[in-house]
Formats: sequence, C-alpha cells, structure tokens
Amino acid sequence: MSGRLGISAVGPLLVLAAIAGCTWPGGGGRRETLALRFDWPVGLTAFVETERSTRTTGPLGPSSTTVRMSYRIGVEEAQDGRLIRYGDIRAEDPDNGQIYPLDELPEPLASQFIALFPSYVVSDEGRLVRLEGVEPLIEEARRKLESRLAELPPESADARMLAASGVSEERLLAAAREHWDQLAGAWSGASLVVGESYRRKHRLLVPALGGLRIVSATELSVGQRIPCGEETTAADCVEIQVRSRPVPEALAQLEKAMRERSREATPGGFGALENLEIEESSYLVTEPSTLIPHYLETTTKFHATLLRPGEADTVITDLDQHIYRYHYVPQGGEAAAQ
Repeated sequence: MSGRLGISAVGPLLVLAAIAGCTWPGGGGRRETLALRFDWPVGLTAFVETERSTRTTGPLGPSSTTVRMSYRIGVEEAQDGRLIRYGDIRAEDPDNGQIYPLDELPEPLASQFIALFPSYVVSDEGRLVRLEGVEPLIEEARRKLESRLAELPPESADARMLAASGVSEERLLAAAREHWDQLAGAWSGASLVVGESYRRKHRLLVPALGGLRIVSATELSVGQRIPCGEETTAADCVEIQVRSRPVPEALAQLEKAMRERSREATPGGFGALENLEIEESSYLVTEPSTLIPHYLETTTKFHATLLRPGEADTVITDLDQHIYRYHYVPQGGEAAAQ
C-alpha cells in the first residue's frame, strides 16, 4: 500500500467477488443466453503482456508512472483441480526501458515485484482453492524488504511505506483471488444474456479501512459477440463490462473512515475530504464456453477535495489502470516470450 491519499488509501472494493455465483435479474426475450463455464484445458499456455499506469494529482503536485511486465501462465493437473502456474516473469525498468528477468531486476523494483505472481490451484468449477508453493516467494520478498529497509532512515516516508507493505500469505491469497475473479472465477456458472444490462447493490468489505462494510451499486453489461483478437474474424468471444460506485451514504462512511485512519498515521491527520467520488470498472474479452480470456482492462478512479485549515483547498485525483493481453501457444507448439 502506498502513501497516496487516493485509491490505495481505500483499497480494492472487491466488486467481482460479490458478483460470483449471483443470479442477475434482467430480460432476455429472443436474445442469446450465455452459460459461462470454466474449462481451461490442461496444457493451455499463454504469454501475457501487462501494463499498469497511474496518474495522480494532490498536495505534492501531479505524478504519473507506467510499468510494463510480461509472464507465462500454464495449466497443469492438480489433485484438487487445476494448477495455474506463473513463470518467465519479466519487467521493464522505467528508468532505461530495458527488460529484465525477475531475478535480475534492479532494486527497488525487485522488492516490489518478487511476490506478485504466486501460482494457485482452482477447482474444476473455477473457484480458487489455494496458493501453491508460496513459501519461497514470501521468504525472498521478506529478505529483499529487510535489505531495502536497512538502507533507509527508519523514520522516512519510504521506510514507513515499505514496512507497511510486508508480504504475507493472506495478502497474496487476497490479491490472487481478486485477479482470478476478474479473469474467470466471478463468471463461472453465471447465465447472462447478450446485449443485456444488469444492476444490483452489494454490501462490500474494504479491508484497508479496518474491515468497513459499505454498499456499492454495480452495473454489469454483456456486449455482442466479437472476434477474440486481431488474428481472427470468428466471433467466438464476448465483452463483459462491470462498473461500480459506492452509494452516497457509503461515500460519507468512507470519508469518515479515511479521516480517522489519517489521524492514526499522522499527528493531526491530513484534513477533511469532501466531494469524494470512487469508481471501479473492468472490461473483459473472453470465450464464454471456456472463460479463456484474451483481454482484460481494470480501472479505478478516485476524486476528492482535501480541506486543511489555513490552506487552499486541494483537488486529489488518482487513476489506476491495468491492461492484460493474452497470447496463446498452440497445444504442442512452442513460442517465444512476447
């Protein structure tokens, strides 16, 4: 968790976890109904290109970052389902544009990425069961974290931020579950109508604010069938879009909780927040009969006005966007990393 006042002060709202297994009210008529089903075959291999971009404005002025990575995922047999194994992880150093394997990535990037990609087992129905082989990841992440902390003044903001970002199996499991739900877990077993929009309110947990529970209004829409990628014209995929916003009463709860959290972290707190706006959205292109993804984009937007006694009001904005592109290897074939 970073020291920003925006998105990372609230944490993920876990909208997709609430969608899993829900029956969504809506029409249908003569339009196609999709029975979404998880069926990643053993032997499936994909190279994934990712890009995460953040743009913020606040008391310290505007800032932006872009991080590009790639990795391989493969599906293997497991006793209690299918093992989704991550490997060949590479990242771009934003300072020089050079691509490094994860174990050669210079600091401080290596400490940030070492434990981002745990492998995990999912059931035959597409539910995440457990992480696989995370102990070495956690040990290596902690070793690198301790090494970095030893280089920083103990009371510095960077040291406090790093200390708060300690890696644990619980955090890795929560992150893996959130991403898996975005890809497949939230959709497996759902029945959705092409061209239909669905609306529902959910009571959601915000772990970053002491387990606060809020109500969020979610809209889900299923687009028409489209080609899965530029290399094909067959309309074998569908678009699934989700957009979620806390209801006004929940925004008031969040403003209060964030003020209290800031007082605990900083003497005097950071001030009061008004005009709070938060929106989460995702856009998935997937094969409905297998839930094999081809493109995923997730976006979180945060906007608020920071009020401090004796100072001019400051507008805080935070935009965090992740893009994932999937390139599949023909079964029995070989491909180089993208």
